[in-house]
Amino acid sequence: MRIIKTQINLMVRYTIKDEQINTKIATYYFLFLGGGSLVSWNAILNSLDYFSHKFPTHSVTFNFPVAVYLAQFLSSLVVTKLSDRLPLNMRIIGTFTVISVVLAILPVEAALLKETEIGFMILMGLLFILGTCNNICMSSLTGLSSQLPGQYSAYIFLGTSLLGLSLSLLRELSSYLFSGSQGSNISVLFFFGVAAVYIIGCIILQTVFVRSEFYRHYLLNEKMEMIDSDHEASLLSETDGGYVEEELPKNFATFFKVFGEVKFTTLLLILSCIQLFAVFPGVILKKPMPGVEDDSKVVLVNLVFNVAQTFGKLIGKYRKYYTVGSVFAVVMLRFAVIAVILLQAITTKVPIVNTVWFGFVTTGLYGLIHGFVIVALTVLGPERVSLEKKEVVGHVAVFGINIGVLIGTFTALPFKNITPDALDIFESS
Repeated sequence: MRIIKTQINLMVRYTIKDEQINTKIATYYFLFLGGGSLVSWNAILNSLDYFSHKFPTHSVTFNFPVAVYLAQFLSSLVVTKLSDRLPLNMRIIGTFTVISVVLAILPVEAALLKETEIGFMILMGLLFILGTCNNICMSSLTGLSSQLPGQYSAYIFLGTSLLGLSLSLLRELSSYLFSGSQGSNISVLFFFGVAAVYIIGCIILQTVFVRSEFYRHYLLNEKMEMIDSDHEASLLSETDGGYVEEELPKNFATFFKVFGEVKFTTLLLILSCIQLFAVFPGVILKKPMPGVEDDSKVVLVNLVFNVAQTFGKLIGKYRKYYTVGSVFAVVMLRFAVIAVILLQAITTKVPIVNTVWFGFVTTGLYGLIHGFVIVALTVLGPERVSLEKKEVVGHVAVFGINIGVLIGTFTALPFKNITPDALDIFESS
């Protein structure tokens, strides 16, 4: 029988003082790789105008998310089993390598096969690959951070926002630097090239982190020590005061068992992501903004959203200021913001609500709430289970996010044909 020591390693971890270990490498690691796990999708979000011009007969704003989010959902079902088969290094470096290659291909493929059905289908296939790699990487990182203090889970999601913000600024800069008839193509090629280089940097940081003192003390000490006989286990219990238990299998049964233990926080994650993706980016971008060109509108909306979301995630880092109940209340209040966003998209006759500045205010508020809720629930989940289940809680959290994102994306599809005068037409009839 395979048996495993847990109590003694747990004691080792908590007898080491924080000041004895340099935690900066972990902070940088989760920040940079958190951003890297979604760099491809952030790059695409900031270039929707480019792909829309290449494939004008397709609703890129609504179709692209379907491919990515469906891939993320399906890969969530196998990521726990995958973590049992492939070591962390192989999962992280392997997925980042694929992401960097696909990022370099995407804008070139769109330029060469523009306005063709085969070109669009290839593009959707590449997006499916990106979604799969994004999810494996994010789930691996979240599973890792769930075994550590909550601040490191917060750093992952803070990294996604900071990266999204940086890419929005970079996209605007590249559009300014490369103007003219071919400026858009050159700008996007430059933009995606920089994103691919960032991924290569994440690969290098991964190799550094697994050799760091932090990783050895806080994570290798958590690795369960395998003992091959009941006699040795009995001696361990008698001499060291530790206890033994069977190894926790990493399979579907374990995944859904852990899901049951954290079902409330996971269901809130699902609901929060449904709320977000039902209206972002599609419905929010439907709002008329007189004086703002379409290219700038996409960039500015993403910029405002990411700035606000970053502040929300910073708030979520401070665990002592919220509870499960307060987070639940925030999620419920968010429905009022959704109502305002929908109103902005279907009528132009409501004072204040239809001004450009108010559109940015509601976008920012939406991002602020989402950033806080995602981090808070990801921090709260691991607190509800024992040590050996914490990694799986990280997988469950990302699974919940993916379900919410997928449902939210399909919820958004009925809104793709709404127009700013939809309510006015209804009233006149």
